[in-house]
Amino acid sequence: MYIGSTTIGADDTVNATGDQSITLGSDVSVDVVGSGNTILVAGTGDVLSGSGDTISSSNVSLTILNTSGTADLISGNNDTITANHSSISFSGMDEVLSGNYDTVGLGTGSSVTLTSYDETLNVNSGASVVISGGGNNIINAGVDDTVVIDSMFAGYIDTVNATDDQGIILGSDVSVDVVGAGNTITVNGGDSVSANGDTIQIAGIDNSLSGSGDTISSSNGSLTIMNTSGAADLISGNSDTITANHSSIMFGGVGEVLSGNYDTVGLGTSSSVTLTSYDDSINLSSGAGVVISGGGNNIINAGIDDSVVINSSSDGYANTVNATGDQNITLGSDVSVNVVGSGNTILVTGTGDVLTDSGDTVSSSNISLTIMNTSGTADFISGNNDTITTNRSSIMFGGVGEVMSGNYDTVGLATGSSVTLANYDDTVNMSSGASVIISGGGITSSTLALMTPWSSTIAPAGTPKR
Repeated sequence: MYIGSTTIGADDTVNATGDQSITLGSDVSVDVVGSGNTILVAGTGDVLSGSGDTISSSNVSLTILNTSGTADLISGNNDTITANHSSISFSGMDEVLSGNYDTVGLGTGSSVTLTSYDETLNVNSGASVVISGGGNNIINAGVDDTVVIDSMFAGYIDTVNATDDQGIILGSDVSVDVVGAGNTITVNGGDSVSANGDTIQIAGIDNSLSGSGDTISSSNGSLTIMNTSGAADLISGNSDTITANHSSIMFGGVGEVLSGNYDTVGLGTSSSVTLTSYDDSINLSSGAGVVISGGGNNIINAGIDDSVVINSSSDGYANTVNATGDQNITLGSDVSVNVVGSGNTILVTGTGDVLTDSGDTVSSSNISLTIMNTSGTADFISGNNDTITTNRSSIMFGGVGEVMSGNYDTVGLATGSSVTLANYDDTVNMSSGASVIISGGGITSSTLALMTPWSSTIAPAGTPKR
């Protein structure tokens, strides 16, 4: 049967089941009642109503109305299809579909571009779909297919249901919720992605990710992460700028920058991160390095071979470092730090710091520092020409030209060291060759213990040493 043309506004009706030879010309409108038919579309501009038929067409434009019943199968290539509230399945290549509220199937090896709203797409292995415009679509993806969400209108979100899909690709400024795990998602600039347990490759900037347990491959990007529950996201790239709050993040690269509050942050071996954060908990692996620059009230759980630099902090905030035997803790200027543990080496490079600790070696020269060591083993200050303020603390000096003020301290002077004190009620223990100058305050013979009195020098201020 051949329908070559119809009058404008009029429809032909074909009652047929299993008919293998229905042919349409151009600009015809036909209602096929029945199913299992094969319909050859030889022209363009046709309108076809029916269901459960096979439509053979290539390089034509066609409107399909299939609002109930079995999906129509379109077997050709390079067609432009318009449909609404219809069921359609594609088996060919380079098809284009526009419309809304359709149920669309893609057979193995087929490819379709959609500019649609509220579609449901079922994508078989080896098929390819490109979403260009529209939104609020649901894509049920396979394993070896390709899902490209190139663009969408503002305020819409597409949902991709997939597990172990290696080909989910996003364009720019799209919002996608990926339900399932083990997928590989490529993200460009300005995207918003919700995913859990996936590998996410960042190819642009200003992206936003929510979910947990993802592996994020990114370098030189800017990214907002929202991972408020579940396993930490692993960021494997370098030199990214990350914003996060109340999130769990693990870094594996170097030169990363993180801002945000109340995060749990892990640093893998040899990774490095700079933080401008409040109330973060930071766990460092061996060889990792963290720089705190601003913020405060962070808890840093450090290892032995890592690097902790607290460069600056906001007024009124203190950071806590839990460490034992760490050889590389560095303080900048005007920071307040509580080091819990002992045997650490603390390098003080700035001035005006407040250090609470015990049993550590403090390497400093020509700085001002307040130490609070009210219990535990004395701190050993190895530098020269520092101005130290303490009260009720235990301190041992190893350098020269040191100045100390404070009260009720226990002070040790190593061999060859020298200190000027303006203190009350201190106990000073001097080794061979050490010297102390008392300048102000008061100290009695009962509180001054000379470990080797014949080689130590005690002088009030302005009195020459003997």
